[in-house]
Formats: sequence, structure tokens, C-alpha cells
Amino acid sequence: MERLSINSMNIDIELNGKITHVIGPANSGKTYLLKKLINIIPNKDVEIDGNNIKSYDIDFLKNNIVVCLNDETFYTPFVYDELTYHLISLDMTSKEVVTRVKRILDFFSLEDYQNERIDSLPLNIRMLVKILSYLIIEPELLGIDNLLIYLDDVDKNNVYKFIKKKKISLINVISDLDDIVYGDKILVMNHLKGILYGDNKIIMEDNSILPYMGIRLPFVVDLSQNLILYNVVNKVYMDKDKLVKAIWK
Repeated sequence: MERLSINSMNIDIELNGKITHVIGPANSGKTYLLKKLINIIPNKDVEIDGNNIKSYDIDFLKNNIVVCLNDETFYTPFVYDELTYHLISLDMTSKEVVTRVKRILDFFSLEDYQNERIDSLPLNIRMLVKILSYLIIEPELLGIDNLLIYLDDVDKNNVYKFIKKKKISLINVISDLDDIVYGDKILVMNHLKGILYGDNKIIMEDNSILPYMGIRLPFVVDLSQNLILYNVVNKVYMDKDKLVKAIWK
């Protein structure tokens, strides 16, 4: 998959394994966008690679366009069963199911949790299990609705690493703009429309509209812009370590 277009929302974004963070004020259409991808909201105007989404085989869509919404819906009581649930529904072989579950448990160091009841786990682990129950499908396109905010830094880093390793295109709704360091593109939403889209750095450097939408700039971006005014640095940074090096070089 190379491009996603939604005509009614003025959205045309690059896929190709890119991580796109979706930002915007409340009720701007971020979750609406994700629900369109999986036809919770009618999606007859959604196009993948120039072809209407309705023209794709349903099995292809179920395997390759997956969305993890921001709720606590689980389909089974136990961690291991939850990780297998969607794989079994997609008719994967038992061998493939076991292989994928072992791989994901190892990658995220969750072996000790596999037999635990989900409702007995802390919130961050519950949300990680929910994300992994969809990530384990390894779709071409994955949507996540502001769930990574619940994870600790180690688990969040590992989610992004796994996504990049598998070359999954991610459309990730975020409320914490500090997460943009993990991504490639930013889509700014307002009034159910895409109003800005581009590379992280371009959107952050040309950000005059964001504060007026109530969107707080990432701390590193805000700090580096202020330092530019005092000729301490000469460009906008999005990585705090790189900013520190630039200041103390």
C-alpha cells in the first residue's frame, strides 16, 4: 500500500511503511478517520492506491487494514487467548498462531503475563495487550487511537520498533506531541478535514496555526525555537539529545 485518500475529509497521505501521527483539537475528526478505515463509519469515499476500498476483497481488507480503538474492549479473559483471538478469526494455521504469539511475547517480554487474567493487570499492560492483539496480525496498515499514551517508555519504544521492523504503515492518533520524534509525517485535523500534512520537521517549523488550535508544541520544538531567537541554535530540533549536543558543542 502506497497511498490513502479520503475525498470527503481532504486527506491524501503516504503509506509505504511510514508512521503518520494525527493531531488536532477535540472533535476534529481523528477517531472519525480511523473508524472510516474499517467501515464503522461508511467509507465509500476511501481509496487505497487510487482504488476504491470497496473494490478490495474482504479477506484482504481484514488482514491488511486494522484499527485499534481507544476503549477497553477485550474478547477473551486471558492474555494468551486475547493475542490469538484475531489470528484464529483470520483462519491462520495453529502453527502460525503459536509462532506469532511466541514472537510477540518474546519481543515485548510478556511471557510472565501470558496466563494472567486481563482484568487483573495494571492499565498500561492491559492497553499493551490490546495493541498487541492487533499488531500481531502484522497488517499493511494499522491505526491506533491514542493508546500509546498509556504505555511506559520501554513498551512504547518497542511498539514503534516492531512496527518499523515489519514495515507496517501506521496512522497513529496522538495527544502528546512529544511522540512525533518516533514518526515520519504529521496530519493535522480540524472540523473533520485534513488541513496540514507533511514531514515532521516542515510542520513543526511552520507551526503558526497550531497554538491557535490549542495544540501544545513539543517541549523540544518550543525550546529550540526560543533558542533560535537568542542565536544559541540555528534550526528547530525534535530530539532532545540532538538539541543538547547543539547547545554544548
